[in-house]
Amino acid sequence: MANGNLNIPEAKTPSDIKWTLVVLILILGALLYGFLGFLGVIVLLVVLAFTTQVYTQDVPEYHALTVLNSFTGIQRTLFHGRTGKLPWEGAGTLVDLRSELKDIPEETWDTKAGAMMQAKYVYILHPMTTEKGIITYAGYTKDTVKAAARNLFSMMLSDHFGLCMDPQELLKKDETNKAVFESTDGKIKIDDFEKAYGVYSFAKLEDVDYDAETQKARDIISKAKSIGEALTELQKTMSKEKAELTIRQLNIPGIQEYVVSVAGIPNVRDVNIIGGLGGKK
Repeated sequence: MANGNLNIPEAKTPSDIKWTLVVLILILGALLYGFLGFLGVIVLLVVLAFTTQVYTQDVPEYHALTVLNSFTGIQRTLFHGRTGKLPWEGAGTLVDLRSELKDIPEETWDTKAGAMMQAKYVYILHPMTTEKGIITYAGYTKDTVKAAARNLFSMMLSDHFGLCMDPQELLKKDETNKAVFESTDGKIKIDDFEKAYGVYSFAKLEDVDYDAETQKARDIISKAKSIGEALTELQKTMSKEKAELTIRQLNIPGIQEYVVSVAGIPNVRDVNIIGGLGGKK
């Protein structure tokens, strides 16, 4: 049975734990009866009534608790409520299942075309509400889990940006999110991460645009009446070669790169000419 949206399993004592406790109580009862007779039964009931913390464990609402068997070294998970435990099982880490690890990183990546893009994405993590998931999650600090999440989602996004030839395509956030986080490869990477750290995760690209320097160059180019004018303005802050490269990288509509064949002229190869914006080439 689940509990609300958190889907928390019900508190349940495993059958092997139950039978072990029953056997222990019967042995203790037999010993007391042998020494004290019927009075031993009364003593047993009193002892059981005042030592419930020895053989049961209470877990707060919306929490999970790991316990460790001192003899076998085996861990298991208890969910909220009271359940039976062995006397030699000690309480471990208490995990609040409502806890949320969240971050909104801002990073800058370059595209295959070379344009620099500034992006902001969000990720949210929740402890996995399974016995194995809780044990795994309890084995890490929150900072470690957040760092691993940031490394994963940053890598996934930067790889996608690095393969993109047209920066304008990256401005379509919905399509980028689907390509990065909903693709088969993306789902496999996220699933592996969740299992490795015992969390449920959600990630989404929130905002993306050209970085400040690139946007300034775009504004200069878009306002220019010709490529020549755009190159002149850009060369006020950069070399001619970088200015031409910037125009190519931005892939602005209306700008084309022409290859002019000069075959037959000695010692001269084909040359590239940038043109567009309705002005001169």
